[in-house]
Amino acid sequence: MQSILERETFSKRLREAFANAGWAEVRPADLAREFNRRYPGNPVTSYAARKWLMGEAIPTQPRIQVLSQWFGIS
Repeated sequence: MQSILERETFSKRLREAFANAGWAEVRPADLAREFNRRYPGNPVTSYAARKWLMGEAIPTQPRIQVLSQWFGIS
């Protein structure tokens, strides 16, 4: 089970990654759409993307790997 601190830390790092990539604002629908373009598995919903951004959930390891490759971070 993920702790609140882990979820909040992930959310902060995700938002920072978007900011560093030049995104002034990240909406869940944008995150879901762009993520799904890069992920070969089942697509994520805007609701799932919202949970990532709000620190309510952390994606699975394969999805984290896609995010890290997308933004070039570890």
